[in-house]
Amino acid sequence: QVVTVERFSGIKSHLAIKDLTTGVPSLLTSIQKRMFERAKKDLDANIHVIEKWEDGFVRKLDEKGLVLVPWCEREACEEHIKKRSANESEVAEEDEKAPSM
Repeated sequence: QVVTVERFSGIKSHLAIKDLTTGVPSLLTSIQKRMFERAKKDLDANIHVIEKWEDGFVRKLDEKGLVLVPWCEREACEEHIKKRSANESEVAEEDEKAPSM
């Protein structure tokens, strides 16, 4: 008998040696599915639609969130957003890092 332990969940299971060729692929498929579902849930929980700057653009970035914002598709707008968010982050900085851009 073989004992398996899933690192991400700590779940232990036992497989008979004669069942390894079918049990391991099945176990790996199950692990991958659960890891993907957990990652997708975490991603979805951290996506924030921001319509106005005041809705928390910098705060959500500082919280390591992903923000979806309207954009005029001009490089000048992108540069303005970078500068403004970096300035606001420096004023209310908690972890001494500007939001990633």
